[in-house]
Amino acid sequence: ETFSNASRASMAASGSGAGSHERRNWLVHILYVRREHDACLAVIEEALAEARGLAEYPLYVKALILRQRGAVAESLTLFQAAACLNPQNVCNLKQVGRSLYLLGRHRAALEVYDELLRLSERDWEVWHNRGLCRVYLKQYDEAIEDLMRAKSLERHDATFLQLGAIHALRDNFRAAAEMYLEALEHSPGSAELLTAAGLAYLRLGENDKALELLDASLARDPTDPRTVLAAGSLIQDKPDPDGALLSYRVAAVWAPSLRRRGAAREWTPSTVLAVARRPTRHRC
Repeated sequence: ETFSNASRASMAASGSGAGSHERRNWLVHILYVRREHDACLAVIEEALAEARGLAEYPLYVKALILRQRGAVAESLTLFQAAACLNPQNVCNLKQVGRSLYLLGRHRAALEVYDELLRLSERDWEVWHNRGLCRVYLKQYDEAIEDLMRAKSLERHDATFLQLGAIHALRDNFRAAAEMYLEALEHSPGSAELLTAAGLAYLRLGENDKALELLDASLARDPTDPRTVLAAGSLIQDKPDPDGALLSYRVAAVWAPSLRRRGAAREWTPSTVLAVARRPTRHRC
């Protein structure tokens, strides 16, 4: 989830009511962070029955659990109910926006983030997620502005990666590479950033720089098929066919679907990039 345990603990402590309600909120919080979700839901249902459904924190945590289980539409309804109970709580509105985003309702999510900016203008996460919505709406200039604002408030790899991806989408691989290198100044051990930078330099035709970055990424995560394939395509251009073959074998182990493409296929930089540019899955 996008919020820290501390944020949820704060919500639990400030839950409506006193005494037994606060203790129950804390129990909900503890069970949630322990990932004892079935037990947590049982306590939540008791709390909601007692409060006739008007319990902000139990609604919030139930929505989190349902969304993690794939019930995004149901989570949206619950987050909206929590927001109605306490419209000044930015955590509720953030999650309303997140569920709308996951449902593909990007314009509606954008309206929520606009409202959030009136409540919390210096929240990097709001600017970041607002930028993501604009990407899906193909408002790329506005997306870059929002993401740059997020970056100016707090530096997170996710923001740099998204900015680089927008530049790459517009075939501005120099700007993408520079964005990834800037991020690496603060996260030098990020395999994902190293791979992204390596692929950008591969598109620029600067193969030595690309291989240097991809090798550094493989030293941290030798199992990413995109990185392995890209490095292998560069190695096969050098007098080291055994190294290239080993790279492809590793990639085939970690990405079995690649084996179905034919073992004898020649993986050139262009074919590797076709695979490498496919989006990776990120945690919601």
